[in-house]
Amino acid sequence: MSRRVSVVLLAAALSLPMGAHASKAAKPAPSPALATELLARDFRLVPTLADLPESVRLALASYLAKAPVADPGQAWDATKVSNPPRPRHRLRLMGYTDGAAFVLYEHAGRKAHDHLVLMSVKDGTLAVTYDCHVDAKGKVDLPKLRALARTGCEPAGEHGETD
Repeated sequence: MSRRVSVVLLAAALSLPMGAHASKAAKPAPSPALATELLARDFRLVPTLADLPESVRLALASYLAKAPVADPGQAWDATKVSNPPRPRHRLRLMGYTDGAAFVLYEHAGRKAHDHLVLMSVKDGTLAVTYDCHVDAKGKVDLPKLRALARTGCEPAGEHGETD
């Protein structure tokens, strides 16, 4: 293979984030205004993933590439080194309403963080429309989450992978 072709292939490979799929549609950049608008709705809070509507569970599973997710308070792998493996994500707060849903979850790893995912109906299908990292230390309720979203979030990488 020529040197020029190798450089072009390397440049193309480096243009995609690790774990990214070229076929995925680009999400809008995190915007406090969008998050504030979506979170202003009257959400029904639920205690477990099973209590969310199927459309929300499917959108979240797609977003997380079908990675297992622990419910609040369940055992999970905060360090990514458990044996046997446990889920690397644990739900903290979630809710839904007509046409929208949100999920706040913990993401394991060296740079463990909280990740906010907002979903809304787009072209008749519920899809992730906003995602970001938030600093949601301690107990989190909907008013605290709304305040965090107003102050802005750090843009999230593919599935929140920063480690």
